[in-house]
This record gives sequence, structure tokens and C-alpha cells, in this order.
Amino acid sequence: MSALFYNVVLFIIFVLLFAIIGVSVFRLPDPEKLEGESLEKYEALMEVAPPAPECSPDPYGSVHEAMFTLFRALTGEDWTDLRYNLIQASERGLVKVGPTFITAFHVIWFILSAFLLLNLVVAAIVNNYQMAIGEVEKRKKGDQLIE
Repeated sequence: MSALFYNVVLFIIFVLLFAIIGVSVFRLPDPEKLEGESLEKYEALMEVAPPAPECSPDPYGSVHEAMFTLFRALTGEDWTDLRYNLIQASERGLVKVGPTFITAFHVIWFILSAFLLLNLVVAAIVNNYQMAIGEVEKRKKGDQLIE
């Protein structure tokens, strides 16, 4: 159980780190504070790249929302839509990073979370199982020596 606990702590640290980076870099401007051309760009973005779900227009609007967005990406649900919507925001000047950074961020997150971190959890479970089997075998050998 301790190995699983440490894996969960490591996973939470990675999620929090990527969420903070996501909020810092990908947060869209608040539409209520926009005026003129910036508001028009934002409205054009919402027409071309509608948010999914509609009740959450900015997937990186807060750390909590970013953590859920990263969890959603981890499951493979709509992570490409997130990427394409952010690229549209970048092309309109609403996000200050380019498409290469947007793509690299999401691909790195997907690789780290889906492959490395989840495999660590599976490895911890398998390792604990092997240790338990080893203890059972030692007990069986001890019982056979007693007889």
C-alpha cells in the first residue's frame, strides 16, 4: 500500500504542476472584461471552437478546472479538441503561445500520464503481489521443513 500511496502523491504532483502551467499559459481572457476588437476575437473563437462542455468555456480557467481538464485528457476524452481550440485561440491572439507549444504540452502530458504514471501504479501492484506470493512460498517451505 505504501508504494501505491507514493505513486498517487507523485501523480497528484504532476497533475498540479501541469495544471498550474496550463492556467498560466492557456487561460483565456475573461469575456466580461473584454472590449472592442478583443471581444470580437473571443466571440469569433466561441463560434469556431465552441467549448466542451458549454457550461465551462475555459478549460484552463482555474487550477481546479485545469486539473479536471488534464484528467479528461488522461482518459483520452476530447484532448485533441482541447488542442485544436487552443490553437484557434492562439491564431486569434487570445493565447500568447504558439501551436507548437500547445501541441507539445498536451502530447507530453498524455505520454507522462497515460503511459508512465499509470504504468507505475500497475508496477507497484504487481510488485506487491510478487512480494506477497514470495512470503506465502516462504511459509510453505517453513511448514514443509517442520513436518
